[in-house]
This record gives sequence, structure tokens and C-alpha cells, in this order.
Amino acid sequence: MITLQTQNGKITIARDVFTHLAGDAATSCFGVKGMTVRSVTDGLVHLLRRESMSRGVHVTYNDDGTISVELHIGVDAGVNIPAI
Repeated sequence: MITLQTQNGKITIARDVFTHLAGDAATSCFGVKGMTVRSVTDGLVHLLRRESMSRGVHVTYNDDGTISVELHIGVDAGVNIPAI
């Protein structure tokens, strides 16, 4: 969770909020097939269903108050990855 103190009070945002927002934003981009996860058992990358796509997002709260978001995405064939 991240907590922000403002003059009007305290705001607390759960990690799930960031994972769902980032996953939705990433999958709505042109050329992104979906969120992925690497299987521990077979080492292969699997495309996630919509309801579990937050497993392809990793949120880190940094000491300086910033947030880092790591996305694991699958892209369509022939798509320019830097353009995504």
C-alpha cells in the first residue's frame, strides 16, 4: 500500500489498484496481445486471461516516494516493440 498525507487527510492506495490500472492500460495498446507470466514448472511464457492479468504486473514502492511498474506483455507478430 502507498499512503499519501495531504492537508485534507490521508489517502491510502492498495497495490491491486496499480496492477489493474497498469494491466488495463497495457492491454489496450495497439499490438499488445495480453499480459504474460513465465511458468515455474516448464519455464514457458503463458498468456494470462483477463481476470488474472495482474499477475503480469509487478509494482515496487521506492524509498524516494516513487512507484516502479514492471509489465510482462505478449505482442503480436510483426509489431515494432519500441513503438509500443
